[in-house]
Amino acid sequence: MDRDNQSPFSVFEGYKLHGDQKILKVQEYIEAGYQDKLTIVHLSRTIGLERRTFQRRFKKATYFTVVEYIQNVRIESCWRLTDLP
Repeated sequence: MDRDNQSPFSVFEGYKLHGDQKILKVQEYIEAGYQDKLTIVHLSRTIGLERRTFQRRFKKATYFTVVEYIQNVRIESCWRLTDLP
């Protein structure tokens, strides 16, 4: 799967209309690097927020916890891969 192509994650587009640019940046980072080991501490540092503040803002913006979002991106990726002709 082309890691630069985000169209496989279009199911998450509705969760990106929140207007929080820092959280949007993390969402894009997760979708580009879902195969990597992603930690909450690393993601929060990426956008310059304390871990707890980051987790609160992420949940408020996306309605998912960070871990749930990562898991859902990975599950969606698997579904897309198994749906290939």
